[in-house]
Amino acid sequence: MPPARCKGGVLVGDAGYKRPMQGWKVLVAMLLGALLFFGVAALMMPSTFQVAKALWIPAPPSVVFDVVSDVRSWERWSIWSRDKDPSMAFGYAGPERGIGATVRWTSETYGDGQRVVTEVQTPKRLTLERTLAGSGTPAIERITLQPLADERGSGTRVIWGMAGDVGGDLSARLGVGVLQRSAARDYEENLVRLKHHIETEVLQRPQP
Repeated sequence: MPPARCKGGVLVGDAGYKRPMQGWKVLVAMLLGALLFFGVAALMMPSTFQVAKALWIPAPPSVVFDVVSDVRSWERWSIWSRDKDPSMAFGYAGPERGIGATVRWTSETYGDGQRVVTEVQTPKRLTLERTLAGSGTPAIERITLQPLADERGSGTRVIWGMAGDVGGDLSARLGVGVLQRSAARDYEENLVRLKHHIETEVLQRPQP
């Protein structure tokens, strides 16, 4: 404690002794200001997100659809597999294919979650509802197949995308940009893996 001074016969503390308390007040005000700034910034961020990637695959839509509609086989060729994360474990429910087919997973890299097939339009489109542990509203994933013939030959343009809404979660709103970039990388790599799997395995199988 700083030495006391005599003023008018009364001992009073050094005025400088109050400065540490004033410093704490300034620090608290700065923290509150930062929280307010990020709160306002989060409110200004969009709550919705959408991302999609596309790739041409030299196989007819029926062949591609047969692969992607079998969600239980994804762990053999997709990025969501043990070769990317040895800790991954899978569980399945519902039918093997079609509406209600469900795959659940636990992962140290990708987190825990599940996918459920909600729409099937053979061989044009497959829609899934993806839910991650700790998240709010599920995201909608859609795999769309479009016949496409060009100088490379006949094949399929595969579009893999996701859309969703994080709602009023402010921290999630701030992370929407990171989520979209991460999902874009995942879908881009997944399409390359799908193409490789179809070219090197599916198309090489003896035809009946």
